[in-house]
Amino acid sequence: MLKAQEEGKPLLTWTFVSTGARQVISLGYHRESSLKNDTAEVANDKRQVFWTYYIVDKNLSLNMGYSSTMQDYDIDVGYFPLSNNPGIRPWDQAALAMVDISRLQGLIYERLYSLQALNASPEAKFQVINDLSPRLEKWHQEWSQVFGLSISTSIRRTNCQTG
Repeated sequence: MLKAQEEGKPLLTWTFVSTGARQVISLGYHRESSLKNDTAEVANDKRQVFWTYYIVDKNLSLNMGYSSTMQDYDIDVGYFPLSNNPGIRPWDQAALAMVDISRLQGLIYERLYSLQALNASPEAKFQVINDLSPRLEKWHQEWSQVFGLSISTSIRRTNCQTG
């Protein structure tokens, strides 16, 4: 998957990601009940694998204009816990933040770019944008607080208005 991405082969990347996503779903990693007989360590490893595929699936789906392989209504697995290791914990925090933005990316695709959304009225699309904008702002604020990274709101708004 990474090699295809590095070589700028988006269709091949999508093939690998969607195949991997279907495999983790068929293994039941998206269901908390399928992890109940696993040790805590194994269950958490499976959660990390699942959420990693989820992040990439939602991102590629939005960027390529394809329906996501993973549907939120069919997922009940919890997040993996943050590591106690200070060298790993920030990476776990970043991964969980990416899960959250990936959920929003899924909503953006579904509500603005899916076939059903494309047939919606301009007014309905405007309402979707108004509904999702505060959620994106909230995510950005949380990201900025945790990681100390920020893009000026005025710059983002200017780019949105002129872009």
